[in-house]
Parts: sequence; C-alpha cells; structure tokens
Amino acid sequence: MESEGSVRFDEHPNVGRRKPPAGVLGHLVASLFGADPKHEMDDDMVQLKSLIELGRTRSHGKRITRQELELGVG
Repeated sequence: MESEGSVRFDEHPNVGRRKPPAGVLGHLVASLFGADPKHEMDDDMVQLKSLIELGRTRSHGKRITRQELELGVG
C-alpha cells in the first residue's frame, strides 16, 4: 500500500510556551516519577529533524533510517 502526505507548521500565538497536562501540578507529579516531558519532547524534535534532514536518526540506542521506515522494517 502506498501513501503520501504532508506536514504543515503554522505559527501559533503561544510559540515558545509549553502547557503540560494538568499544568504545574502535572509537571510536578511527572518529575516525581523521574519524567521530564519538556526534555523528552525536545529530544523527539531533534530526532525528527535529523530524520527529515539527514535521512537517519537514533532512538532507544538503535539506528533508524528513513528508508527502513518507508519499507516498514524495524
């Protein structure tokens, strides 16, 4: 099955602001469990950028290429 699509990023009035679920309380609870949602989101964006620009990235210690994703390998 072939498919194609596109992604469009529009400017948002709250660019640069992050609102964690349940606000500050949600962030506090997440940090108590050792989670850092902002750091995780930043890492995900760096991986996506690498995949788009270079055709490869790393995730969970594994090398991933755009071609592998297109073929459904992994």
